[in-house]
Amino acid sequence: MKHNPLLLLSLLFTTGVSYAAEIPVLGDGKAESHQVCGKSIDVQIRKLSDNFLLIGLVNNKTQSRDLFRSQEPVSVDLKYTKFIPVHFDNLSKNFIEEEKPEIEIVWGSAMNDKKEANYTLALGPEVYDCGLLQKWPHEAANILYGEAK
Repeated sequence: MKHNPLLLLSLLFTTGVSYAAEIPVLGDGKAESHQVCGKSIDVQIRKLSDNFLLIGLVNNKTQSRDLFRSQEPVSVDLKYTKFIPVHFDNLSKNFIEEEKPEIEIVWGSAMNDKKEANYTLALGPEVYDCGLLQKWPHEAANILYGEAK
């Protein structure tokens, strides 16, 4: 079997780049997991201490990450729920609901016949299938005990 050095180099480069990505901050804490919905919608996810869920979506107009909080606490299996636009207030350290009733967002999962979670994102009338929900790495152990860079 012949080894393709170009393929090996590109694999090493893309693997290194994926680990070098900085974990996005959602309000006052980092995202815990992420996924891609549709072809390129980057969804960042963070569970809040009161069991509400926070998602971050990149705004196509401003290129900033907009935040949305679930309207109710989420279930363990992350079933579908509606999300409302919020922003983080640094002074009060709370998420404040924004006045944008025209935005309707639903995100969550349903179990398929194989007992696997299928995630979907609905942005108004448009519905996007989502990929795997991936945890962001927790770097505490490496920071404490890993090699210095």
